[in-house]
This record gives sequence, structure tokens and C-alpha cells, in this order.
Amino acid sequence: MSKKINYYFQIIWITILFSFSIQSYATLGGPEEITVLGYDQKDQKIYLLRHYVDESGRLPQLYYFQLNSKTPNKLITVSSIYPSKKLMQHDFVQAEKKFDNTLKAIGAHLKPLTPYKAPHTVKILPHSVSIKKMPSTEDPSFIYTQRNTVYTVQSIQLKSQKQTAVHYDEQLSISQSYTIPQHNKILVIVKYDGIPIETGYSIEDPVLLLP
Repeated sequence: MSKKINYYFQIIWITILFSFSIQSYATLGGPEEITVLGYDQKDQKIYLLRHYVDESGRLPQLYYFQLNSKTPNKLITVSSIYPSKKLMQHDFVQAEKKFDNTLKAIGAHLKPLTPYKAPHTVKILPHSVSIKKMPSTEDPSFIYTQRNTVYTVQSIQLKSQKQTAVHYDEQLSISQSYTIPQHNKILVIVKYDGIPIETGYSIEDPVLLLP
């Protein structure tokens, strides 16, 4: 593996460890953030992590897209690498260490994705929006607006399947976008205000664009 790729994964891993450490300083809530780990050329997989930046103590959730499958845009949740509930309850430090080591082993086979050179050409297109008023669980006298938006993401030649976001402001945005080596596909990360507790927190979702 080249020095450049090694350096890339060192930066990724520092980010992951930092997300763990700030949980102890967070309030009860927090955002859900996506880290794109990279591309496994042999297995044709793109790996991603969802970080729960709150006080839940949850380990990040690992996902992948299987690019050579019949449904390459289906996000697959990985469960096999996670420690047992018994170990999590009795020795969380050991469970976290076991998870970290497994994640490092996966990362050693990955290549970084290249940021998409024309992110301004990628657009979120809403298809339908349903709105309802919801009382806050923290203060029932406060009423917030919940939006359920069905949307697609499109570039000039590529587009996603229909996606759904439940959010509490009007805006959906694209926070990251990448090309995929030897594939005519784009990976984007869609960001929105999806957690209404406290002052509100953002959620990020990965979306794959296909021909």
C-alpha cells in the first residue's frame, strides 16, 4: 500500500477515534455523520461508517454498497463484525478494541475515493413533500414542523433511486460527493436536519447514482 493511502487511512482513523472521544462531552443528542472509508477493488465494495455523535455509547455502524450485484445502490448493513451484547455489557473497552481492530483490517484493503470534480452539477430533486405539525417531546407547548420528503439525486447522466428523508427544516443538501474507480457511478452524502431534540441535529445518508 502506498504512503499516500496509508496517510489517508491514518487521517480517517483519527477522525473515527475523535468521534468516540467527543461522545463523553456531548449533550444527550447529537448528529449522525457519514465517513466514506473507501473502495475494495477485489470485492467491488464501497465501505462507509455512520457515527452516532451523542451519549448513546453506540459503536459506529458499518455499511457497504456491493457494486457488482444486481442492486448496487442497495445499502447493506454489516452486523458480523460487532461484539456480542454480553461482551458489550461486561467489558465495553474490550468490545470497542475488538471492533477497532476488525475495522482497521478492513480499512487496510481499501482505496480512497476521489471527490467529484463537478459537485455543482449534482442536484437534489424533491418529488413529494408531506408536512405535519408535531409537539416537542421535551416541551409539548412547542410545535415543530415535520417534513417527509421523497426525492432523487441527479447529475447530468446519473441518478439515484427514490429516497426518503424525515426532516425538520426545509433544506436537503449534499455534503460530500465522490467518483468510483472504473465505475460510471457517483456516491453522494445527503445531509438534513433529521433529529428534532434539543436544538436539532443533522443526519447524513449515503446515496449512489447510477446510469
